[in-house]
Amino acid sequence: MCKSVFINLTKLIFIFSLLLQCSNVVGQEKIGDWYYQCSKNEKANVTVCNIFQNTSRKEDNAQLLNVRIFKDAKSNKLVFIATVPLGTLLPPGLVLQADEVELFKMAYAACTKSGCVTAPIEIVDTQIQKLETAKNAQLLIATIDRKVVGMPISLNGFKDALGKL
Repeated sequence: MCKSVFINLTKLIFIFSLLLQCSNVVGQEKIGDWYYQCSKNEKANVTVCNIFQNTSRKEDNAQLLNVRIFKDAKSNKLVFIATVPLGTLLPPGLVLQADEVELFKMAYAACTKSGCVTAPIEIVDTQIQKLETAKNAQLLIATIDRKVVGMPISLNGFKDALGKL
């Protein structure tokens, strides 16, 4: 059971990343601190829409965090994926908090030159409601030297952006 779930999640990440890489952006809108974007893959004749937020380091504009939420085409459920910087300690995974309450833990699926990507996780209604009403949110990650670091996620525009999906 666990092995098949992991394989399915890995396939989902792979397919989602391929669709985005081989796609043309057909629409993007900024909503608060979030972006709503749709990309069309002409070969597969598929359009994938998601909301996302990037956080960059001010000194050199290097991306520190990318969070994405999209609707799974088969299940019609919302799925969350995050990319965090290289140098992250992988075994503990990461935690999403809203108003300092843990919503869920995530495992990492793979690391690439752009960072470490989590396995996608389904977001249930109670977690969505908490994010929509929270004052703040953050991802907790562990660094190689085992320090826990909170990476803030702005919720400005989150509810309206999510409503577009």
